[in-house]
Amino acid sequence: MRVWSRPSPGHVAMVVAALWLVLFGVLDAIPGLIVISLFGAAPLIVATAADERRTAIFAGATVMLAIVAGWWDGVTDDMNYWTRFAAVCVISAMAIMVAGMRRRREERLVRMTAVAQAT
Repeated sequence: MRVWSRPSPGHVAMVVAALWLVLFGVLDAIPGLIVISLFGAAPLIVATAADERRTAIFAGATVMLAIVAGWWDGVTDDMNYWTRFAAVCVISAMAIMVAGMRRRREERLVRMTAVAQAT
């Protein structure tokens, strides 16, 4: 008999973020539809439950997807594209910082809980 364990919140967040990138990557392939700005939500989704390293992996994938999407759409010479691309880069960097802050707060809460239980 196989016992199924519940997936961790970090893994769930990564699956949701991966699906987000795939969905909007496919939508961006539709001629005339440019959704590069929406790619930036993926690292934020991961940052809600995963550590900085995993968030950085998704941030890098998001930036790369934004580059490929701009090339695919043929808009790399458009200033609006570079504005959207910069927004994706800034959001990705912020997501990594948020993941680190969240992880440190969770560690602090664990320590405080251990102290409270010991007393």
